[in-house]
Amino acid sequence: MNSARLFVQLADLKKLRGELRSLRPIAIIRDSLGPLRQIVKDICNKTYEVGLPQTVVFIVTCFEYSLKEGYRRLKDGDLTDKENRSFLKPDAIRLLYGKIVKKDVLHGDEKLVKRIKAVIQERHIIVHRAGILDKEAYLAFEEAGLNRGTVGSKLKLSPEVVSEDIDHLKTFVSTILDHVN
Repeated sequence: MNSARLFVQLADLKKLRGELRSLRPIAIIRDSLGPLRQIVKDICNKTYEVGLPQTVVFIVTCFEYSLKEGYRRLKDGDLTDKENRSFLKPDAIRLLYGKIVKKDVLHGDEKLVKRIKAVIQERHIIVHRAGILDKEAYLAFEEAGLNRGTVGSKLKLSPEVVSEDIDHLKTFVSTILDHVN
């Protein structure tokens, strides 16, 4: 997750590039280095376009793995097929851990559950729908109070969005794991 946050900070340099363009001395240098400027711009844009979605896929994979492995160790045994498929479903994760520790491991935080469902939907549409929002994803975003586009549009991501996703995933995991440590 820390590697993902570092990438998001680097992707945010696109914004800095825009701010630097407004400075006059930079404009003079920019004009004299035209082709180089275009190459840097293209690299920044491609990094942003490809890297942010891949970061979402990576952080959700980390989320899934850490909770699955934590549960397996807590259970002290192999996971059933049903359990194995449950770690991209926040409500199922909550129930699995809750059965073991005998309490709500999320303290009734429905807002966090909705946000995690939205992040998981981001990953789903990146991996399975080429980044195009379907109705299920749109409804998950709406439930969480997020604007990521409309049904049939391309997913809207930014470094700020992905950084918030990282924070929410980490909060979910740490809230659950605090109950078992």
